[in-house]
Amino acid sequence: MTRRHWPVLAAIPVFTIALAAQQPPPGAAAPQQPQAQGPQGQGQGRGGRGQQTPEQREAAARQAHEREAALPRPVPARDSVWIEELTYLEVRDAIKAGKTTALVMAGSTEQNGPYMSGGKHQYAIRLVGEALARKLGNALIAPVIPIEAGNPENPYLEWGSLYFTADTFQAVVRDMATSLRSQGFQNIVLLGDSGGDTAGLRAVAQELSAKWSGGARIFHVPEYYNWTSPGGVRQFVNDNGIPENATAEGIHDEYGLTAVMMANDPKIVRFDERVAADKATINGIAIAPKDKTIAMGRKIVEFRANVAADAIKKALAAPATPATSTASTTGSSAATSNPRYGKWKLKSDNASSTNVMTYEPYNGTGMKITVETTREGGTPSSWGYTTMFDGRALPVTGRNGTDSAIVRVVTDKINEIIYKQGDRVTQMLVNVLSADNQTIQVTYYSTNAQGQTNVTSATYERMQ
Repeated sequence: MTRRHWPVLAAIPVFTIALAAQQPPPGAAAPQQPQAQGPQGQGQGRGGRGQQTPEQREAAARQAHEREAALPRPVPARDSVWIEELTYLEVRDAIKAGKTTALVMAGSTEQNGPYMSGGKHQYAIRLVGEALARKLGNALIAPVIPIEAGNPENPYLEWGSLYFTADTFQAVVRDMATSLRSQGFQNIVLLGDSGGDTAGLRAVAQELSAKWSGGARIFHVPEYYNWTSPGGVRQFVNDNGIPENATAEGIHDEYGLTAVMMANDPKIVRFDERVAADKATINGIAIAPKDKTIAMGRKIVEFRANVAADAIKKALAAPATPATSTASTTGSSAATSNPRYGKWKLKSDNASSTNVMTYEPYNGTGMKITVETTREGGTPSSWGYTTMFDGRALPVTGRNGTDSAIVRVVTDKINEIIYKQGDRVTQMLVNVLSADNQTIQVTYYSTNAQGQTNVTSATYERMQ
């Protein structure tokens, strides 16, 4: 210890003695300080609120709220549709002016193709959400939920991927929607940009519709999630003269996605780095020149905003009806209620052969798929796999020519499955559940080693 610290240390005992001189001796009561008295003698100093009755606290909170409701805004409002960018007075005045619809938009942070940032859905939401709210004219957007439902305990979770449990995801959506209702929004619209959002958003909309039963309304609008659904972004890209082949490279990316990201910022897809490395293509389609792909991305944004706006307007115009069903807030209950679970038999005129698919719950939010086949004059065979619906390839066992499968949720009724052998895509399926949940229509897109594609279809019927 150096000598320069001595004066400070020497001062400590003196300061301690001074404090001790101000303390009452043991057993003596400290002198009472006067306390400001409120109505009916209630203390209003520190800790005074704890002495109020519940009725008094309610009255005080109401008075404070009424004062702020009448408070004039000191400066002009910012022109934004994002609640997080607005002051509380700007949100208050927007609601008063008729912006009584709140959009709750969910994305994900997940593994994508080797060039795409993990937050692609949030980047898409910033563009499509902005355009959508402007088209509606009466909407503001809540802070985006950047994490979807999945299995955070997955031991093979890919780097950069984050998941909520189904319970947590639904709790976040439920609390956000309730907060919006409490402050005066009359219509809360739930929109998912990623497949893992769909089931939870639907469940919360059903639950709160039944709970609120009057006043504010809540909707899940599945039409917004149209990246891969029939008539969605893929078809739009093809209709604009670009031959989208989403399975060509077998990665979690495609031209339409890349184009929207580039409309936000080409850095999201590492455009400059890819040009320098001669990698500026996706599924065989060039993403250069930059301006051309950005222009296509903006068209896709406009297309998606128009589809969602039409669906939301239709939902808002429909008369309010009591919820016909509710969904449990627990992940396990949500899983067992999946309408795909059970046994499904291939519809066929050949009675001597059978093909049965069995769907079962797996690991909370996932699914186990088993396919059992008996061919004419042959012995039974079985193959299958599991999935967490997170776009990740998981092993397939027992099927020749296939060693992994990727399952993605497209809509409530549509799943997309990609089968691979090594790095090569061997088959893509579009699995469509009927409106009455009694049949499954499967369209198969099979690709041989020469790159030729064959399209077939089959119908499976629920086994009672």
